[in-house]
Amino acid sequence: MQFFNMKNWLLSICVTVIIISVFAIIAPQGKIGKFIKSIFNIALVLVIVKPVINIDMESVISKIINSGNEVVFQTEYLSVISERKADIYEKNCILIIEDCGVNDASVVIDYILEEDGFFYIENVSVNLKNSVFILDKEHIDIIDEIRERLGEYLNVKSEAIDIYE
Repeated sequence: MQFFNMKNWLLSICVTVIIISVFAIIAPQGKIGKFIKSIFNIALVLVIVKPVINIDMESVISKIINSGNEVVFQTEYLSVISERKADIYEKNCILIIEDCGVNDASVVIDYILEEDGFFYIENVSVNLKNSVFILDKEHIDIIDEIRERLGEYLNVKSEAIDIYE
């Protein structure tokens, strides 16, 4: 595909407009004059849309696809963002655990950063060894509630949440 040259295209439009103007002055005023003017107007439209008509969409798409400019992930940036995301998740998990009636818990989220740049949570470890239970619920009910609410929040299965007491 030959690349479009804007300067030549604008020049051809200007030349066509000038020729049409000259013939419009010379052309007779009757039906024949209107016919000649309409032919020249069609020619002007064709000159204007010529670049669009000449575009071979298949070759344009193949050039874009095969340009060699593949997406390259910035792994350092993605790892920093993933660490921050995990930190935010951990802090929010602690708030959820406190809402369940347990203070001084700690949460560690184990995640992987796939080659496609996506962040996946593999495992969540909740340490309740030094925690204080402040509600009057049964101990086992609180553990089940924590596991359920963290699973919903993090969108992980409850088997991926380990709670250490």
